[in-house]
Amino acid sequence: MSVIFAGMDWNKKIIGVLKIGIIAGSISFISHRLWVEYQSGVFAFELDRLDRVSYASLLLVFTLTFVNWFIESVKWRHLLIPVQVISLHDALKSVLAGISISIFTPNRIGEFGGRILVLQKSVRMQGIFASLVGNLAQTLVTLVAGVLFFPFYIQNLSVFNKSSEPLLFTLSVIAAIVGLLLFFNIKKLVRQVYNIRWFNKNQQFFNFLLTYTRTDLLKYLGFSALRYGIFTFQFYLLLHVFGVQLNYISAIIAISQVYFIMTFIPTFALAEIGVRGSVAILVIGTLSPLSSAIVTASVLLWIINLALPALIGAHFLYRFKV
Repeated sequence: MSVIFAGMDWNKKIIGVLKIGIIAGSISFISHRLWVEYQSGVFAFELDRLDRVSYASLLLVFTLTFVNWFIESVKWRHLLIPVQVISLHDALKSVLAGISISIFTPNRIGEFGGRILVLQKSVRMQGIFASLVGNLAQTLVTLVAGVLFFPFYIQNLSVFNKSSEPLLFTLSVIAAIVGLLLFFNIKKLVRQVYNIRWFNKNQQFFNFLLTYTRTDLLKYLGFSALRYGIFTFQFYLLLHVFGVQLNYISAIIAISQVYFIMTFIPTFALAEIGVRGSVAILVIGTLSPLSSAIVTASVLLWIINLALPALIGAHFLYRFKV
């Protein structure tokens, strides 16, 4: 009996070391990335240039971050209802823990691992697929917004070769339509994959997907659209804070293309800070010559919406039972 307990003790120690390693890795990567950006001069901005309106805008951007992750927590909780009912507080903790792990994983894939820790072990696989549905909803909103604004952007502001515009638009429309069809026909898709032996043997992992109604799926898209609106408005505010004076419509059209392009670029969340800045210069730079201000706004948005929640999530990650 003592041997069994000794083994259990070692398992707990190993899990504890893994948690500390993930948390340390998350903090180290964030610190390193911010140091690199600082060394490159991104934050070389004269604070005395900020007025009361600028400080009020910065405060609003920070406030909207909490609203953003609250909405995501509500969406996550609703996605989990067929799997396991959790409190909104637990949903928020698991969302933040997911960000903490995702910070140094390709395309934020580690986010699933952090989120499902709030669930009972027997339903964690279902939790992964519920999270995938939520991520698909967010991606679809980004794609649809990008497609809708794409013609307005390329009309006068395109950085692409004119001959490539019809092809780019066509491919984008196809991607959005296919994604929406798959999303709203998730029940049919699940029943089709049951014809594959592995899926048929493991139906218990996917049966909950059959409970999602069209109303549920529209609700998830609605939550995702609210978050998308917050992201774009935050970016718009930060651009103005750092001197990029654009009218709201032009800014939103350009920002939609930044997020649209980012959807198709595979990257680490940590490397995303540099990639996002480059894409922002490519797209928004057609409207303003203030490249350094555009990059600064992009980096600060990354810090507020990803780095800070990841640091908070590290605390919850350590407290979760694996």
